[in-house]
Amino acid sequence: MNGLIATSLMLLAAGASDVEWMDNYGAALEAARAADRPLLVLLENSTAAVKAVETADADLLENYVVCRVDVSTEYGKRVAAAFKTSLFPYTAVIDKTGKRVLYRKSGDFTADGWKEMLAMFQDGEISTLRVVNYRLSGRSSNGTVIGPGGSKSSFRISKPKDCKT
Repeated sequence: MNGLIATSLMLLAAGASDVEWMDNYGAALEAARAADRPLLVLLENSTAAVKAVETADADLLENYVVCRVDVSTEYGKRVAAAFKTSLFPYTAVIDKTGKRVLYRKSGDFTADGWKEMLAMFQDGEISTLRVVNYRLSGRSSNGTVIGPGGSKSSFRISKPKDCKT
């Protein structure tokens, strides 16, 4: 029964736009490379209650090749193992070359979080610096920056000492 409900939700979500969801990761990866677009992958368990994907922004989804894989199947279990995850739903964005995972997340999205993520990776590449971790600790601050191409750099900012002019 839950599988039927989840499938119905998936069909309703997919039918809300003209976006065509693929169910084979390998074929979707090849299609993304051929189209020079990023690949959005959703790994979901059809036997669990699944929230419908926000498709109100179909224009954002159209920038992606989209793929949904049911992890309750043998094929889905192999795909989940390839992504090294056992927590679902799981979302990943693969760059337009099909070589690099730009984004990964386990768990549900808020509607705003979904839209934000789709907008951020719609070009299929990381082109700007993003601070992904920042912590204040007394007189200094620590953080991590992801640069172009996904390179990570750590930084430390010290509070300036009083200076006399």
